[in-house]
Amino acid sequence: MMTLPYLLTGTLLLGALLTAYWLVLQHDKLLRFNRYYLLATLVLPWIVPMLPSPLPGAGVSNGLITMTLPTFTVSGAEVTATATPGIGPITIIWLTGMVLSLGLFVWRWTKLIRMMQQPNVQRIDGIRLIPTDGAIFSFGHTIFAPPALLEDPNHPVMRHEIAHVQQQHTADVLLGELATIVFWFHPLVHATKMAIRSNHEYLADAAALQSQGITRRSYSELMIQHATQPVALPLGNHFSTSKIKKRMIMVHTTISMKKALLKRALLLPILAGLTLWACDSESSVNPTTNAEVQQDLVEEPATAPTVEYDEVYQVVEQMPEFEGGQEGMINYLSNELTYPASMEEKNLTATVYVSFVISEEGKVTNVEVINNTSEEEAFSAEALRVIAAMPDWTPGQQEGKAVPVKYVLPIKFQLS
Repeated sequence: MMTLPYLLTGTLLLGALLTAYWLVLQHDKLLRFNRYYLLATLVLPWIVPMLPSPLPGAGVSNGLITMTLPTFTVSGAEVTATATPGIGPITIIWLTGMVLSLGLFVWRWTKLIRMMQQPNVQRIDGIRLIPTDGAIFSFGHTIFAPPALLEDPNHPVMRHEIAHVQQQHTADVLLGELATIVFWFHPLVHATKMAIRSNHEYLADAAALQSQGITRRSYSELMIQHATQPVALPLGNHFSTSKIKKRMIMVHTTISMKKALLKRALLLPILAGLTLWACDSESSVNPTTNAEVQQDLVEEPATAPTVEYDEVYQVVEQMPEFEGGQEGMINYLSNELTYPASMEEKNLTATVYVSFVISEEGKVTNVEVINNTSEEEAFSAEALRVIAAMPDWTPGQQEGKAVPVKYVLPIKFQLS
């Protein structure tokens, strides 16, 4: 599950990378460098926050995954365990958006596959040629265009589409689609996808300008002629796009190679610093913060010891185990947890999220409460008391070595 701090860290890194592209890189013509830079911009902000910091003495490891145990409900003197790990409305909205985005992608993909299954298919240099009524675009190793264009592979428009195929731009398109399915709500992810598509057109335009007898002016006139052609499918690379003006500017742009390389050299240390910050942003990506609980961590007095670890894991090869397993933990909580008598008159319902670390020796340490309020102090105190008094666990193992592992346990207090 994505946590809000993880999402904020990724957004800040994505925003910095994309801003650097808009301000520094997009107006010069080192287009292949820009292509890979934009692909990295799309992917790295969501990977880097999960990586341990390479700096010496870096703190607790960060991660996207939070090991959240099943919720326990305290009703008066009874305690029950539910099988739901705290999936809330935000997660449901996110998953619903993903499903709808995936459905739209599948519909477009199905429509495209049907177009590709036409019987009268020609081939040139391994590229499939499929005639259309007017639309001009490419996808994978297939070019769709009117028959007159398909018969002239040296035509600038055909050279443009052939460049899309030869440079394998479809792979970038599919990566962008995947990113916008997962992050369907994120405007910067959509903006990065559009920047990638625009750079594809600049690359293909540069290749088309190598056609014999074509000039920048005549090619610009050709783009204007095709500007009103329909866009058959959003998944394809279309010769006619809404970026005609920007493409014409790029066609007529000349650059100083030395200046372009200098800009990139100056940009590298800034990007390296941002990457290190994202890796080491323990305060920005707290792996124990539940996606539905986005308030400050509040420490409460507890009998369990507080230990400073060099590294705390979220997921390991062999996870720690309570004595008797899940059933043993349910029995322990059922016997120990009670609804605070001082809160019965108020008849409040509250969920207390308790984080704790199982040490290398299997002891419960660093017991803390998330989302505590003054009205819920009695609930927090009861949860802390019971968790801190837990018997020793079997410690977690990573590569044959006992390691500390962090958990989050939601405990719901409500009267019947």
